[in-house]
Amino acid sequence: MTKHGIRYARLSQRTWLKQLRNGAAEVGWGRVSLGYTRVGPAWRTYRPTWTDGQVFQLDAARVHYVHDGAIEFRTNLNNSQWVRAGSGDVIFLSANVPHEHRLAPNCRYATVTYARMQMKQRGKPCRIKDHLILVHDAQSSCDYLEKLSHNRRNPSEFSSELERGLLIAFFADLFARANKQAAPAPHTLREGQRDRIERYVTDNLETQWITPPELAKLVTLSDDYFRRLFKATYELTPQEWLKRRRIEHAAYLLRISPMSISEIGYALGYNDLSFFGRQFREVVGCSAREYRRRER
Repeated sequence: MTKHGIRYARLSQRTWLKQLRNGAAEVGWGRVSLGYTRVGPAWRTYRPTWTDGQVFQLDAARVHYVHDGAIEFRTNLNNSQWVRAGSGDVIFLSANVPHEHRLAPNCRYATVTYARMQMKQRGKPCRIKDHLILVHDAQSSCDYLEKLSHNRRNPSEFSSELERGLLIAFFADLFARANKQAAPAPHTLREGQRDRIERYVTDNLETQWITPPELAKLVTLSDDYFRRLFKATYELTPQEWLKRRRIEHAAYLLRISPMSISEIGYALGYNDLSFFGRQFREVVGCSAREYRRRER
């Protein structure tokens, strides 16, 4: 496949990692702001339309990490099947692949960190064979991206070596997770059930304290069976997943809202603010006050 007459070599996942070890990648960073989201001045922001009918074909691969809201992609433009990425998910889009993207239906906003990457093999541009890779609940994978971003903002004499190592770790982890999630898994939640749960949680985080039994009832499953399917699907218990979603939304509010930390905790259903503070530190790695000071 070519773009402007340039032929792209197609690499396997393992060869892609080998090229990273050889230092063949050039990486850029930014944050996409969609809908009503605002972002801090440290990030470059642009506001694409993200509507049906716009076809993009980029000369670089992109890794998208969804902080808040939900987005959708599709690479088969003759097929109506969209791939949805919600909060905590990662989409890797290969270079030179025609695609469409949009805000997910019924979603008012999305904040997406992205890494833009150009890879070369023997001086010629290349891309991975997979057109699009989706990994659910990839927060641990994206810890590497946060470290990469920090490395860019705070360079040292070993920055290039550190960046190369973090890129290898990120993609090795991402590919392993993607391959595991793509393996046959008959005892997991169906796609429609996942979408229903994620939309419900997104729409109700600030209006009620959502519980696992409530989600089980939403997809018409018994509590015990739902817990087993949920853990097999997300590799997290429903309680842990809900905690992460609340704290990720709290972090979003800390970035864009004038609300006080206490008001945010109460808005998300935390009656005990010290409990909110402990959970925030567990998920984010710092206090809510430190996070707001760093990100605004």
